[in-house]
Amino acid sequence: MKTVSGNNHLSRRNGVYYYRRRVPAQLIKPIGSKVIQFSLGTTSLKQAKQLRTAKDLEWDVRFEACTKSLASSGTGSIASSTSTNAPPLSEPEMIRLVHEYVERMDERSRERFVSDPPLDEQGKLDMWKEANIDAQISTREGAV
Repeated sequence: MKTVSGNNHLSRRNGVYYYRRRVPAQLIKPIGSKVIQFSLGTTSLKQAKQLRTAKDLEWDVRFEACTKSLASSGTGSIASSTSTNAPPLSEPEMIRLVHEYVERMDERSRERFVSDPPLDEQGKLDMWKEANIDAQISTREGAV
C-alpha cells in the first residue's frame, strides 16, 4: 500500500484510496488496534480528501470519547464502541463537529498570529490573500 504524499491519513492500493490513522498510544489497548484502516471506496483523490476530512473529525471525536471514558472509569476495553464498524455520525452531529473543528483551528491561528505576527507588509499581504482564498473555498463547498 502506497502512502499518498502530502495527504495525511490517505493511502492508495490498486487505485482505491484508504483511510489510515495511527491510534494514540494511550488508546491502543482500549480500542484494540494500533492503526485504524479501511477503504474509502473511491479512486478520486478529491473525493478521498473530502471523506478523509469527515473521518478525521469522526475519529477525533471517538478518540476524545475514549479518553474521557478511560479518565472517568479507570481502565477497560471500549473497542466495540469505537470500531470501524460503528454507525456513521448523523448529519447534524457531523455539522456540529465541523463547526467545533473550525472554531478550534481559528483559535489556534489567532494564537499563532499573536505569538508570531508577520514582520513585513508582504507577510501581511500573503496572509490576507490566503484568508480570502480559504473564505472562497469555504463558500463554494457550503453551496455544494
